[in-house]
Amino acid sequence: MIVAIVALLLLATIMLAYILYSFPWALRKPIVYSVNLRLDDLPAIVISDLHIGSGRSGFREALRILLRIKPNTLIIAGDLIDERTVVDESTARILRHFTAISRRVIYTPSTSSHDRAVKPIFMALDDNKVIVASPVLRICINELRKCFYVTHGDYALRSGVYAHIAEALSLRILRKPFVGTILRRVLGTDDWIIYGHTHRVLVSETWMIVNTGCWVHRPHEVMQRALAIIGVKGKRLKVMLVKIE
Repeated sequence: MIVAIVALLLLATIMLAYILYSFPWALRKPIVYSVNLRLDDLPAIVISDLHIGSGRSGFREALRILLRIKPNTLIIAGDLIDERTVVDESTARILRHFTAISRRVIYTPSTSSHDRAVKPIFMALDDNKVIVASPVLRICINELRKCFYVTHGDYALRSGVYAHIAEALSLRILRKPFVGTILRRVLGTDDWIIYGHTHRVLVSETWMIVNTGCWVHRPHEVMQRALAIIGVKGKRLKVMLVKIE
């Protein structure tokens, strides 16, 4: 009997530890870094989950599209590289190549998968032409006094596979995005939130949430690709999602 009780307690402890690890927001609020842009830094393009290095990645097509658009600011919302590696100066060197596409490059890596930031990080390189910030970045447009948030999305649920499933079930049953809803509650904001991670393209004017999908094909899911375009309409910040068929 004692052995059984100890085994159950051990199992319960392991399960609790896994749950707390999987849902970082249950223990603490994320650190939010801020970056200010000007109107001439727009339009900005947000893309995520390029997974460079995977044989199933469509990042070359993404690069061709970005070269045609040549946004003033390019924002990459995590999982730039497919290999599991820690974000460091070598990642910044890769990001510098994107300055051939855009005069400013901003990257918000994940905290738990692929190229990840194991602790909160903020790097501003090359006179702010390349910025790396994780886990959450708040980007404000000076002249408009309007902001939007960009994060990879794994702060809501670390596992990309589980996040993909949870997002699908939540949308089908509750009619709202699982990851986006958690991020909005944790951040306590009414501004737009843009993320990736779940590999599901999503835009909701009601929830002011955008998911830019992914550029890699997995056996268990269809590739869903999209770009979020941040611009201005009148004196308002305009966020639009463009799906790539």
